[in-house]
Amino acid sequence: MQELRSIDVISGVNDAGEGFVTVTATDQNRGMMVGQLPPDTLRELAMNFLACAEASETDAIVYRLLRDKFGLDISTVGYFVADMREMRER
Repeated sequence: MQELRSIDVISGVNDAGEGFVTVTATDQNRGMMVGQLPPDTLRELAMNFLACAEASETDAIVYRLLRDKFGLDISTVGYFVADMREMRER
């Protein structure tokens, strides 16, 4: 898996007057992937990005709390966080 350097978006409109968004993902080696998405799809992705960012921070807090404060081993902490993710998705 490549580590992303950035994801950039630019709004646009086609000849039929329909809006679109050009998305460019750039990796650490400056490799690029470019595509276009309709605005509704990008809105849905944006909401998912925000939810995932929040979830990852919560996962990290729980991970550190169980490992550092309660002294649980990494394997147990990993299983707990994985179970928590499953419950979140329900």
